Amino acid sequence: MTESVSQTDASTRVPTRVGVILGDLGRLNETALKYLIVHLNTLQRVFEFELLAGDDDDPLLRLLQERDKVDRQRCRAMLPDFHARLVVQIKKEQEEYDLTDKSIPEGFILITMARFSDEHYGLKSDNVQVQALGNWERNMAPPSIFEFIISLLLRQAASFATLAVSKSVHLGTKGCLFDFTADLGDARYKALQAYICSVCRERLGTAPGANIADEIVRVLDMNWLGKLEDPHSPAGIVAKLGYDLFLTQGIKPTLGETIRANLRDEGTKEVVKLIGGILLAAILIWLGLKKP
Repeated sequence: MTESVSQTDASTRVPTRVGVILGDLGRLNETALKYLIVHLNTLQRVFEFELLAGDDDDPLLRLLQERDKVDRQRCRAMLPDFHARLVVQIKKEQEEYDLTDKSIPEGFILITMARFSDEHYGLKSDNVQVQALGNWERNMAPPSIFEFIISLLLRQAASFATLAVSKSVHLGTKGCLFDFTADLGDARYKALQAYICSVCRERLGTAPGANIADEIVRVLDMNWLGKLEDPHSPAGIVAKLGYDLFLTQGIKPTLGETIRANLRDEGTKEVVKLIGGILLAAILIWLGLKKP
């Protein structure tokens, strides 16, 4: 009886809506990232992620475009006004396009490649959260930066769903999604395993409806990415969009990574074989002509 009630709650729970704004992403493949974000909506039922356009002239977005390190506390003070401006912008566009749905997401997440002066990679104030991933280095992979962003999105969305995890929960690094990790390099463990510890599971259990922890873990295991060989899998689609999730270590593929990715394509292999055959034939002809 308990199980059937739980299933009913899971199916009727209203998802927590999360608006995602992409700030200055530098060389990051924005198209591939957008695809992965909206694909999250097909994998679980507790969150609905929706992409929203920011105003390029917004004071906070302009500040986070700076190449120098940005003062995190200064940004924190700007978040309430940023939220107010964002709500006004959304309502204006809803009216302009005569949309039926006039509702607003419960929370907003701003993804940027900014760098905070205190080396932290996140910032939160009420219903706005910021990812500042400008300190990402190639040696932090695995995971790929896209997998890391997805993991952070799930963690931040959970804080909108229940106040019990609105702040980092525990000091020890357990590889739990809700670890407190001041260092971006150590934070990789959040994305390398699908794990939510017993303390955090209990806190997430205070939210009504679906089992949030199980829903999150199902996405965190990343098995849904599939294989590159499958052109219809998320990994295959992202590769077509220019980013190899299993090969690229940095923000943008290097020339070597691009060549290796292309060589895995069957069509490219055939072209390479053809070129190799032509070169071999040319060498044999040249050697033949050299004979006395």
